[in-house]
Amino acid sequence: MKVGSYVYNVNQIIFNMLYDNESYDKIIQGWANVSGYFSIFVVLAVKVVEAIQWVLNKLYEVVNKSYMALSREMEFHADEIAAHITGYKPLKSALLRMPLADHAYDSVLAFYEAKIEHNQKSNNLFKEHAFVMHFLAKDSNTQIENNLPKITIEELNKYNKSKLIIKDQWSSHPSTEDRINRLEKINIVINDTDNTPANTIFQDIEKTQNNLTSLAFKDVKYEEEAKPLLFTDFQAEYEKDYFNNTFSKIYNGYYDNKNPMPFDVDTIDYIQNLYTITELFSDKKVDLVYTAFALQNDIETIKQIAERAIPVKTFDYDGKKYKRSESKKLLRKLNSEIEKLNEQIKENDINIFKFFSRCEYTQKRSNKLTDYYKALFSYDQTFDKNYEVYTQLSEQLHFITVTTPYDDIKANFLGIQPLEKKLKDGITSILNDTKYQKEITKAMRDNFNLYLSKQWLYFGNQNYFDDNLEILFTAMNNYAFLLSKGYFILKKKLLTYQKELVKEQNLELMSQSDKQSI
Repeated sequence: MKVGSYVYNVNQIIFNMLYDNESYDKIIQGWANVSGYFSIFVVLAVKVVEAIQWVLNKLYEVVNKSYMALSREMEFHADEIAAHITGYKPLKSALLRMPLADHAYDSVLAFYEAKIEHNQKSNNLFKEHAFVMHFLAKDSNTQIENNLPKITIEELNKYNKSKLIIKDQWSSHPSTEDRINRLEKINIVINDTDNTPANTIFQDIEKTQNNLTSLAFKDVKYEEEAKPLLFTDFQAEYEKDYFNNTFSKIYNGYYDNKNPMPFDVDTIDYIQNLYTITELFSDKKVDLVYTAFALQNDIETIKQIAERAIPVKTFDYDGKKYKRSESKKLLRKLNSEIEKLNEQIKENDINIFKFFSRCEYTQKRSNKLTDYYKALFSYDQTFDKNYEVYTQLSEQLHFITVTTPYDDIKANFLGIQPLEKKLKDGITSILNDTKYQKEITKAMRDNFNLYLSKQWLYFGNQNYFDDNLEILFTAMNNYAFLLSKGYFILKKKLLTYQKELVKEQNLELMSQSDKQSI
């Protein structure tokens, strides 16, 4: 901890010398403008300063990389102390459960964020968090042990198909896998572990939870006095929201992180269907999707290594060590691999379309399936262009987060006006589209209408107009959210219709396992 204090002070000094130079820069510019004679010495001084800054940058890397390594080692030591008290198994199970617990907690907070406009709040976040954890575990067929979900290392890495390993020298904490590996090497086992929940040591745990929940909601602003939601109502509403925003189990997670790949639905002959629903959404097909997903992420990361955006000299891929200079050669190989994977996934997507088209044909239904696919593919074609407005605005507004000369600030805000016009056109289109009406909350609509009401000023008198910027950023974020939600709505409509087709399908077209899954 003493070293940490030293590093903090060193970082402050380096930062001030590297970046806190606004007054110095003004003096330098003033001198340079006096005469050509002065400007010669100014150039020399600037070069000396740049050299010193280069040295300080290198010093920053040396000091902080070493400190981060020390921080990771301290984490291992803390784990070892805990293992001496409890044995390594309870700590291992807690580490594996942490991502689920974190996701469950975020889900509860997101639920109540949507309830702000309804003037509702939680009475006991802890009780609701426990319910959501158990609900999510049950939904994913996770085992419950000692009244807590028991997550295995296999479940934690179920969808992690990445073959890329980069030693993160800047991380202050080791990965969960590294912590578990170290614990297993220590192998401190204590028998007769007491599995009684820790909160039993409180005299009145529910009162404590209620008080802490009140503190969590203390600063939330409601239009009227907020009323606590009954726990039974929370359970019912959370489950309803969850199933409205997830896809049927018959898809086996195939569509959770992917959309159907575009193809010409009018040219597909669906009369000859060779596959069952179990084959189309098998673990093998799902694995194919996540392998491609991981491979694409690996490719993007290796590109950054090749372009020196990620400052590493070597990395491991698929058990083999590579130098940065070998990145481009590896990328050519991986790009070829992902093309083949995507071809296989597209072929399966076409076979899925054939299967459900056959179901629709045998049931003598109108051709809704083709319309749903076309609507989704059409949305896909325009999505990137529409979403790019949000991306570009976010990038061009980055100057707000750093020290920027006043004239540059004014010029930058003038520069974003064409993008703002596109944003306003996009928002108007969303407000007039029936597809989004159930998704647009009162708060969203009010903010959109306020933003569209006039051309806002964001800077003046050497100060930012924070309230106006808040209106802009809220409109941008809501626009991006609704664009993504539109994609989900169309996909949900398609997948729900496909599920209906399966339910009514003639039994002779289905395998025995298909019947059981329905």
